[in-house]
Amino acid sequence: MDVGTSPEAGVPDTASLVPASDFVLLRGYGPEGPERFRKMIRASRGVTTWRPLPVLINEDDRFRLTEPDERLMAALPEQVSWGYFLTTLKEMGATADAVIAELP
Repeated sequence: MDVGTSPEAGVPDTASLVPASDFVLLRGYGPEGPERFRKMIRASRGVTTWRPLPVLINEDDRFRLTEPDERLMAALPEQVSWGYFLTTLKEMGATADAVIAELP
């Protein structure tokens, strides 16, 4: 069984978490904007204990799939998986079907 954990939202993995993990799990909720995603990914990969590991972003509740520089699009070029968190759909006035229809 693979094992991993994630620090609080918006925080990259640390040198002490990476050696004990089979994957890096970054929380998507909290940090604003796609540049913050890029920084979290690169900071996690930049720790002194880094070794090649899968990196996953989950629980992104602030996605804007119609914007050109968007959080999903920040994750993909970094070869990072991305998962959304549907809690804000009502606030956005959207449905899950509408979100899926907007995927690039």
